[in-house]
Amino acid sequence: MQAQEHNTVPAQPGSSNHAPNSIEPVRADGQAALDTHDVPGMTGAKLLQVDIAWSNLSLDVTTLTADNLLADPPGAKPPRIPKCGNLFHSLFALFFLGLSQPVKVHVTPDKVYFEDATDHPGAREWLFKRHFTSAIDFAKKTALILLTIAGTLSPFPDDDDTDDGDDHKIYAAFVT
Repeated sequence: MQAQEHNTVPAQPGSSNHAPNSIEPVRADGQAALDTHDVPGMTGAKLLQVDIAWSNLSLDVTTLTADNLLADPPGAKPPRIPKCGNLFHSLFALFFLGLSQPVKVHVTPDKVYFEDATDHPGAREWLFKRHFTSAIDFAKKTALILLTIAGTLSPFPDDDDTDDGDDHKIYAAFVT
């Protein structure tokens, strides 16, 4: 399938200097960016769409779409993903054992979001291992999940000061 180009209205994507996510692996690693061998239960990945902002006077945006933008035949010239331009949005289809439909995930410099799902741990692991999300972002999300689990397992607060004779109250493993 040929990549389709769609020019859209001018847009000003945000700066990705301190962004937690990157789309550059699709340009830098090519087809290797879609590798799935090290994510348990994952059977494949495709790049369905990428949006590119151009640093010109009209701030044009080009949207490339295809069944798999990184499935270039060997020696294809020029590559589907241009060497210049700011990659500011991508859409991936991720395939997992036991799922009849792919998990579709959007990546922008500022956020990752899923179509038709709130989250998918295998997809997050793949994004981290392929360097689309940073280790810090991955660690924050993992820590938040662990804290949520720990919070549900924590004892109830001790609100009766008459039974222990001290001024300390314990709330979810924190001493005040």
